[in-house]
Amino acid sequence: MIKLTAGISKDINKMKQDARNIYGLRHRLSLLEREYKKKCEGKEISEECTLLVEQIERVKKKLESLINSNQKEEKKTKPKKQKSKKKQSNFGGSKGQNISYNGRKARNRRELIKGLEEKISLLKEQISALMLELRVLEMKLIKAEKMKKRICRDYIMETIKEESDESEDLLDFIINEASFKIEDE
Repeated sequence: MIKLTAGISKDINKMKQDARNIYGLRHRLSLLEREYKKKCEGKEISEECTLLVEQIERVKKKLESLINSNQKEEKKTKPKKQKSKKKQSNFGGSKGQNISYNGRKARNRRELIKGLEEKISLLKEQISALMLELRVLEMKLIKAEKMKKRICRDYIMETIKEESDESEDLLDFIINEASFKIEDE
């Protein structure tokens, strides 16, 4: 059980870290774009401007790869139909900046809750499979105990028949007493 909860907490921590990374990259991208507008817009292309453009492109690629990897993981773990989501803007636009911090927190919480619900459903399926396996093992144990009693009874009956020349009634009485003692043990 400890391993299962550890796996869930690792997933939660990974989701939190990914959310922090995405937020940080978006913030860095907006800062770089502002700096580019201040220094380079309407002026001749300089070396500093080309470096800023390269940095902006690298940050965009990192951000896209992080978002795409998260979406791929969600698709792998969640084959259910997804509700239509709002189209994400390119992260330099004003729409991305209008999303409030609380909105991002709520969305992250919803994503965490969905991930946990999926983990819980998987755990429930594993528990039901283990319960079924336990039931099968219990049935095998009951059959083994019955076989043990039958073998003991047959052995006692053969031993008594070989060593005793007494009547059948006495033999049945001894067998019944022996089987009661075996059942008590």
